[in-house]
Amino acid sequence: GSLLAQHGSTSRAFLPIQLRSSDASGRAKSLEPSLASSWLSLPSTSTALFGSSETPQSTLNQSKSTIEILDLPDLGTQVTLVGTAHLSKASNEEVQRTIESTRPDVVMIELDPTRLPRIGYETASDVGLPVVTSKELGVRIPGDTADEEDAPWFKSLLPQNVAKNLLLDGFATIARKLLTGMYDDMSSDLNNSEGPGGEFVAAIDASKSVGTVQRIVLGDRESIKTIRRAAQLVMEDPSTSPGEALNALGRANQEEISKLEHRLQMERPDLDPVERKPEWSEAVIEEVKADSQFRERLFQRLEREVPAFIEAFLHERDVVMASAIHSQAMDDSVKSVVAVVGLAHVAGIRKNLENEF
Repeated sequence: GSLLAQHGSTSRAFLPIQLRSSDASGRAKSLEPSLASSWLSLPSTSTALFGSSETPQSTLNQSKSTIEILDLPDLGTQVTLVGTAHLSKASNEEVQRTIESTRPDVVMIELDPTRLPRIGYETASDVGLPVVTSKELGVRIPGDTADEEDAPWFKSLLPQNVAKNLLLDGFATIARKLLTGMYDDMSSDLNNSEGPGGEFVAAIDASKSVGTVQRIVLGDRESIKTIRRAAQLVMEDPSTSPGEALNALGRANQEEISKLEHRLQMERPDLDPVERKPEWSEAVIEEVKADSQFRERLFQRLEREVPAFIEAFLHERDVVMASAIHSQAMDDSVKSVVAVVGLAHVAGIRKNLENEF
């Protein structure tokens, strides 16, 4: 979900979204916000399950808080969920190690076709492996055009609906541009040549190198539709207004991340937030990844105070990505799936795979 963080003495809006990606070959532009559940993406992540995994544990021993392995015995498929922080170099390396170790049949990544150009691929054909999308897999989610098409055709022409749709579309377009620009700045501050979204580039590159991956699944909903959906849910909530919801979101994120930063400053007095800004920012990101209690506390608070944002940015996307994974697990030729998603999506995707299918 969206995080507003203060880095040292410099207060900065900090929404966890997918941003910009770049690699050594120069493939890289700004990665559109995948939305407020993206930097880690949202709620708490439990300890990794290593049960009957065929993956060598030595490879994943250091990743127990960010990787979960789930067996789907009825389908004969094992799913490895890799939770990432979209600005973390360590996450990029973790994704590469996991795919090389598991040698999966399918890799699902938390992207949609509109965001491929942001990580250096103008079209799906440039990826170098077969690519399928959630929409092509028949996944249906609230707020998508498939639901709108079920409504009587004349409803969209009613004046109140025309005005509402114009407002939602305008808000989504402006919000996406603002968020993308903000994260371009953050990526620059981190001196991260791989950039946000680098874990998805790592996933595609590793998938091509291992030689076992049949296809890449772009499992997420389009980012602008998620922003639009969040605005729609807020507008439909009589207990709040868009302004109040945004203020509550920012206040909760800033207060919680400030507590974490204060603790980190006590533990790492050598890291000056101003003099060593890139190292400090990276340390904050890795601390958020490592501290499951912080994530649980933050996301429970966001659930209480801004439920519309959490529904759109987290829960609905958990469902669509779990549905995409399940569709692949139903293929008899698929015995192993690796899913690369923001860390906050791991728990929800797992819950959906265990309980909803």
